[in-house]
Amino acid sequence: MEEHSQGTGVVSRLEKLAMKGEPMPDGLSLVDQMFFQGMAYLYARFHLKVIDRNTGSREKGLLIYEHDKETRSAAFASDLAAHRSEVIRATETALCRYRKERTLEAADVLADVLDGRVFHHAG
Repeated sequence: MEEHSQGTGVVSRLEKLAMKGEPMPDGLSLVDQMFFQGMAYLYARFHLKVIDRNTGSREKGLLIYEHDKETRSAAFASDLAAHRSEVIRATETALCRYRKERTLEAADVLADVLDGRVFHHAG
């Protein structure tokens, strides 16, 4: 197992630390902690000659793939939560405006927000 991640040729900071037997950094997400510990265990098994280079490379590729997938999934969930929060804020703002000022313009803004067309001019 060389100092290359499969596919990219780049070794991540966490992988490099795990490769060198360094302690796990503080403040990592659970996904990053699991990746670091997986890499550390993988490199330890390789250095102890419990696994060969081909097995190590295959398992490393799986770890990298799953870490990337989980990282992207967490980012998507975070983006989705932020979007949902913005939708709720815009809806509440437009609804409040409509209740105070029952005009066609206020109703149109509320309809646009509910239809997902706009979020910025709801106030």
